[in-house]
Amino acid sequence: MFGYSGLHYFHRIAVYLDAGKDLPKPGDKNASKDELLQKIYDDPLSGNATFDHLIHHSDAEGYYLPIDFKDIVVPDEEDEIAGGWVGSSVQLLREGEIIAKVLNIPSHLDSASDELWEAADTQGKGNTIWEQYGVETFTCVCLIEACRNSIKTGAAIVFC
Repeated sequence: MFGYSGLHYFHRIAVYLDAGKDLPKPGDKNASKDELLQKIYDDPLSGNATFDHLIHHSDAEGYYLPIDFKDIVVPDEEDEIAGGWVGSSVQLLREGEIIAKVLNIPSHLDSASDELWEAADTQGKGNTIWEQYGVETFTCVCLIEACRNSIKTGAAIVFC
């Protein structure tokens, strides 16, 4: 998913949508430093009700369970859960599908699609919105696939 940067690009889209703002320009190397995104990272419990399972989860480690629950699970520190918070792959799927609609991502794209890889490699360019947001689109498609697989198989999504 283009590592942490792909998730930052994608988080940034969610934060702007949740704030009722227009889409920001396609992400670049400074996406993680975006002022609106930093505000959420600095105060994770402020705002972002629409995309809680996407935003309020570690980029580096943690779990999404194939169970539908509304609120992020915040285990006690003594439980020592990697990433600190546990999300729902069912809710993450819903959140990803909202962003997929905004970016007009074609339903036929999958993580192996040549056109998806090309869009990610040419970030900021293209004739369609999903192509211009190539890294965000790639990340969205990968997360949606992971969620669908999690729900279908009953397996957790593990960030490590």
